[in-house]
Amino acid sequence: METKPVIYTPEFVLAEMQDIYQKLASNSNIIYIGEIITNKPYSLQRFSEWRNAFKTDDEISETIQKIKGILETRAVVGGLKGTLNSSMTKFHLINNFDWTEKSEVDHTTGGEKISLIPPEVALKLAALYEEEMKDKLT
Repeated sequence: METKPVIYTPEFVLAEMQDIYQKLASNSNIIYIGEIITNKPYSLQRFSEWRNAFKTDDEISETIQKIKGILETRAVVGGLKGTLNSSMTKFHLINNFDWTEKSEVDHTTGGEKISLIPPEVALKLAALYEEEMKDKLT
């Protein structure tokens, strides 16, 4: 069984990443990587694959980080200045740059339910309630 030859060599990927970086540097209106990848002979998915496949190649990894940094900054600035739709900007940052919603964590109980009634009192009250209910039924 023949396998598909690897056409995405480190040299090819580096050249592509440098080309994308140059396009971003020369056009401040580009805010999404898909705008550039659309004209390439490969899919948008390749960008993510290359980010993982070449993370040990310092030059490729650094260029990809620069590209992501530029795009993230443009999205944030556009969202803050109101030049981009805030809902789409939020969606974009969460899905493409690992941003998260603010989450509140209760650090005092470790996630357990907070009860203002001590457990032993709650048990006594439950027993009294149960006894009262039995009396009403009989």
